[in-house]
Amino acid sequence: MSESSVLPLAKEEKKDELIVDEIVLDLPEEMSSVTFINKEGEMVAVLHGDKSVLEDIYTDRFSKSYFLSSSGNHEVYLIKE
Repeated sequence: MSESSVLPLAKEEKKDELIVDEIVLDLPEEMSSVTFINKEGEMVAVLHGDKSVLEDIYTDRFSKSYFLSSSGNHEVYLIKE
């Protein structure tokens, strides 16, 4: 393919560019989340919210899981088989 046949395509792509104005979101402090994975490492569930509330609602799920790791406000649990 010659270089001249590539240039018009590049110009066409520039015509199709989407320009988005800057978006500013005022988000509350980072919300904690909990991820449950199975033994294959596949995500089974992701929960967002206050951890104490999540533990109250999903008591059975937490009691049947092992805590694996945390990073910031995010925790990962392995579901017991």
